[in-house]
Amino acid sequence: MRIGALGNSMRTWTDYNRFSLAKWYLTGRNTPLALRAYQWGGTFELNVRPHHIYIKTMKTHYVQEMCDHDRITFHGEVQHVAGGLLLTWSKAKCSQRQAFKEDLRSASPEIGYWLVKHYMDNASWENLWILLDTWPDHVVEFSCFDKPVGELGWNTVFWEVRDY
Repeated sequence: MRIGALGNSMRTWTDYNRFSLAKWYLTGRNTPLALRAYQWGGTFELNVRPHHIYIKTMKTHYVQEMCDHDRITFHGEVQHVAGGLLLTWSKAKCSQRQAFKEDLRSASPEIGYWLVKHYMDNASWENLWILLDTWPDHVVEFSCFDKPVGELGWNTVFWEVRDY
């Protein structure tokens, strides 16, 4: 699946020339970045500063803006089931993996539907249903923020869709 195929994702650069145009902006905002290998299962590095990324690095890795955990309002994993959205969620302000270790909650399908609708903006909510319709019986993983984030400026980033 191509980067950003799930709708809103964090800003991503695969080309050094395009990244270098954004470098001054990212440096001024002190934006943490992640270096991720193109190869599945390859290496990654978190909290990299823009001035530490070179053209040689981008031959094997792409650069992705990291999210600001302090701005997270809601993490979730949802699956469309009869009666609503089966939801596993947390409000912890950290990575989703850590949030689910520290503060894992679940909601019935009816409550899950209304919780997710409450935290997502309209564009994110519409996109969630496109993902659920495209991949029935799959789980959609996302994080909501208190401000617009990512490539499309929605309040939600969609991380993954997976089959259980």
